[in-house]
Amino acid sequence: MQSKFLTGLMIATASVASVFYTTTASALQLSNSMWSQFNKYVQTERLQLEGAELLELDPASLRWENGVNDAEIYFINEGAGFRNALYYSVNNGPEKLIWGDIASPNSILSESDGPMKLGQGFSLGSYQGNTQLSLSLAANGNKSAMYGGVAANNADGLQHMVAYNVNAGGENWVLIGFEDLFGAEGATGGNNQNSDRDFNDVVVAVRGVKGTAFASVPEPSAMLALLGVGSFLGLRRRRQSTNEI
Repeated sequence: MQSKFLTGLMIATASVASVFYTTTASALQLSNSMWSQFNKYVQTERLQLEGAELLELDPASLRWENGVNDAEIYFINEGAGFRNALYYSVNNGPEKLIWGDIASPNSILSESDGPMKLGQGFSLGSYQGNTQLSLSLAANGNKSAMYGGVAANNADGLQHMVAYNVNAGGENWVLIGFEDLFGAEGATGGNNQNSDRDFNDVVVAVRGVKGTAFASVPEPSAMLALLGVGSFLGLRRRRQSTNEI
């Protein structure tokens, strides 16, 4: 966990001529080259992005302004001891499950029984007109510990989701990182979980979505630490069996 995750470790998929390819709606997969364009921003603990030119977005402002056909989200990496779950909703509708067990044998913190492939995708459906996208992380799969893009709605009142605009393959994408531990950085006692605030616990990319740039400076841990690899210390504390959703 303290050494940089080598970007040379790619998903074992064949190279294709297109930027990305699909097989079926339930088996979307990024090509190696496209996956690497996102994974290169995964950094070591607490380091600022190598791609510091990226525009940071308000994670609560994500939307497809003119609707979307076949909206897609892709799993880039994860550095969590928890076995997290990811949900989405559109236009403040009901939450729907994307992935219920986000773990992979090839992720930053590998899990030999992890069911996911790096670059694995999911179809969010098609929508007409201005469509808002909301994402929420269920820490360790527990829906009583949900964290989304509106800090005030999170149990600790802190931001647990950061979003950056990325142009990849000639298209607009948003790269998103989640923090899955309750409380301020290093806080203990009560419900606090000695969070590292590294925002790499689940990392995903959403195709074609846009957002509003921050009008003011976000909290320092979110600004400095998108996708930092969490310290290996404390992982025993975080590694638990997945709670029922």
